[in-house]
Amino acid sequence: GIALLVFLLSEVLGSSLLIAVMRMFHIPISINFLTYQMDGNQWAATGIRILCLVLKYCLPTAILTRMCRLPQPVYMPASLGAIPEFIGSVGAGMIVAAVYCVAAIPTSVQLSQRLFSYKELPAIATYGVFDVLAVSVLAELFFRGALLPLLRQFGDPFAVLVTALIGFLCPNALPERICELLIGFAAGYLIIRSGSLLKCAMLRIVYSSLKYARLGLVYASENIRLWQYAGILLGVGALLILFFIHIRRTALPLRNRRTFLPINQKLYYLTQSVPMLPWLAVSLLLLPL
Repeated sequence: GIALLVFLLSEVLGSSLLIAVMRMFHIPISINFLTYQMDGNQWAATGIRILCLVLKYCLPTAILTRMCRLPQPVYMPASLGAIPEFIGSVGAGMIVAAVYCVAAIPTSVQLSQRLFSYKELPAIATYGVFDVLAVSVLAELFFRGALLPLLRQFGDPFAVLVTALIGFLCPNALPERICELLIGFAAGYLIIRSGSLLKCAMLRIVYSSLKYARLGLVYASENIRLWQYAGILLGVGALLILFFIHIRRTALPLRNRRTFLPINQKLYYLTQSVPMLPWLAVSLLLLPL
């Protein structure tokens, strides 16, 4: 509960507090990365957003690993794993990116024009590279590295479901919420199946890079439409998933599948802590936004 509350406060209030500090030093700045809107010093806005992302994922991860005494091999399983799981993660990332392309079509042109209208394109490129690579690793380190192992005491299916729902409840636009839910299910399967956090990070890296490629496609060229781009991603991703299923025909060995607690008691024990209730309430209030 404390970790999720810190996660929420870092997302909701982190940028505002840092912007207020910058304005105290007479640096004009305004930022809204949900709509790719930046005013004022764009390098300062990029630095603030990067710092907020680092704090948003690193602080809750540190709280969980320290307070719950998670050993490093548990929250950071960095084995390379097998190639089929790597192929499956790439395919899942492409399918999630295709879903995002379809869900975000109404705002595609507007977001793309805003993103590429800034004079400081190196600042935008710096943020994009950081968002694709570093944020993908930090996000999976929090969700699948620290949070999911603590929930496995309630059973593997419950742990995967809850981490996916937590990602869905994070403050974001609706297309990103849907994709976070899908990533939660796919990455949860991969971390339990392969025992490698790198597969989960690869899934998110593929998704994030294809999401930025979609914005560039809208701005730079009309030779291929968004639904065609989404169809290509969906087709290639489905082929990779089918290859993964063909190689891994055996069922997922969930040793934690059976537990003695009913689902209502699991939810009760999960939400009974004092910090968990305000996080859940605020997340539900922000859901329609």
